[in-house]
Amino acid sequence: MIIIPQGLRYYSKYVENNSIDKFKQEIKQAEVKQTYEPGEEIAIMRVNSVGLETVIVEGTDNKYLKYYACHFEGTAMPGEEGNFSVAGHSSYLYNQVFNELHKVKINDEIEIETTKGIFKYKITEKFDTEAENTSVYPRYE
Repeated sequence: MIIIPQGLRYYSKYVENNSIDKFKQEIKQAEVKQTYEPGEEIAIMRVNSVGLETVIVEGTDNKYLKYYACHFEGTAMPGEEGNFSVAGHSSYLYNQVFNELHKVKINDEIEIETTKGIFKYKITEKFDTEAENTSVYPRYE
């Protein structure tokens, strides 16, 4: 019974690392895109204070949330005006993308690297919420 969750975690990390490597190559080739398809890599997120480096893909479908941090379609892209909204899980079954995120502190920096450059954000607020709390989701107008 313990082997299955451990195997899923290793596989999830393998999938995530392949996407990070693939996107780093795209950054080197400076292929700037204006739109992204669901599941396509759009950025690398780093939170050095907690040792986080992960890829962000477009879309929040469960098949992506198992392995990646995911960009809410319809919200701003990194560096654009508006809220750049990302979803992800802290999980012991699949990838553990956000498992250490609870350790961040106010004023810690989040770095988002895209084909358009590196964008830096600062944590200004921190709170816990339940998965069922949809009030934290971005609002579309």
